Amino acid sequence: MSESPSSDARSQGAALRVDLAVRHPECWLIELSSEVEVGILGRGVYHTADRRANSHVTLFGDKSAELDEAVEVARASGHPFSVSEMTYGREYATPVVPGNASRELLVEHDPTQQVSDAFTARGFVYGAPVDIREGVEHWPLLTHNDRHAIETALDEVRNLEAAKIELVGISEVNARPELGELPLSRLSPRQREVFQLARESGYYAHPKSATASDLADELGVAGPR
Repeated sequence: MSESPSSDARSQGAALRVDLAVRHPECWLIELSSEVEVGILGRGVYHTADRRANSHVTLFGDKSAELDEAVEVARASGHPFSVSEMTYGREYATPVVPGNASRELLVEHDPTQQVSDAFTARGFVYGAPVDIREGVEHWPLLTHNDRHAIETALDEVRNLEAAKIELVGISEVNARPELGELPLSRLSPRQREVFQLARESGYYAHPKSATASDLADELGVAGPR
């Protein structure tokens, strides 16, 4: 976990980024990411007057067939009220997404199946799209709360939503991100698998404890010789 920011920085009103790994019951996005090998970006939620919510969701992966399957699984699950695919014409900018293929979805659903309101009601806002994969939601949140208030708020959300929340890190929000930063939400599921294997095998260590050929053998693919 990253170190908490200094009290001097907090006294100057610095914003903090709070990274979380979240699991909570009856979430259709978590269930979908567990059933189908695709990546999911939750881009935003809008609540309607009839106690429903509309969410903009991006599915991404290596193959279009995987995304087709994910859309069908979502529709057949019975959780969303409707799942509509969106296309972008010349007058609209297509959101930047990782992977080789993507689907933009507008999903109408029951808002009680998500924890977004519990976070926003306690002073958090989205820092980036929520990255959902393999049954876990990865939340990047921004806040002006101090560390004690953050931990108190997370305990409240845990109790209110019966959620499992891991505090991955708290860091100051930099106006100029560090060079070389590699957010995993920018990778397709296959690219993320390769990256995680490389990191765990010591490919990025100095000196290296694994070569590109070692990784290729582990993955069962042809590699440099």
